[in-house]
Amino acid sequence: MARRWSCWLLALGLLGLGWFWLGPRRASPASPAAPPLIGIQSNLQQIALAKAHWLEGHSAGETRPLEPADLTPYLLPGFWKRTVAGERYRINRQGASPEAELTRAITGAAKGTRLRLGADGQIEPVPADTPGP
Repeated sequence: MARRWSCWLLALGLLGLGWFWLGPRRASPASPAAPPLIGIQSNLQQIALAKAHWLEGHSAGETRPLEPADLTPYLLPGFWKRTVAGERYRINRQGASPEAELTRAITGAAKGTRLRLGADGQIEPVPADTPGP
């Protein structure tokens, strides 16, 4: 009886493994099939994490604006040269979400649109009346 159960469990495990390897694939942010907004959101999240890591090693009272060179040690090599759709990234001050400004229209957003991470970690447009950094 125990042998029968172990055979069934083995068969189910193999089916599960097959589904994992051969099942439907989701587009990753690095995939060319992924919508550009997903890649931009991923880059903004990486910048936000790098800011948090930078802040751990520095005084919370430090108010100078952060530069790309400050965050470079916390990001992948070449991060600032790699863009999804030619967007420009703004680190912004401490406590403010990083932004991306689109240099051309993409699916779901017009040229010149500024995007940032919302409180829930999702990408959202910056209201037009919000001043830049």
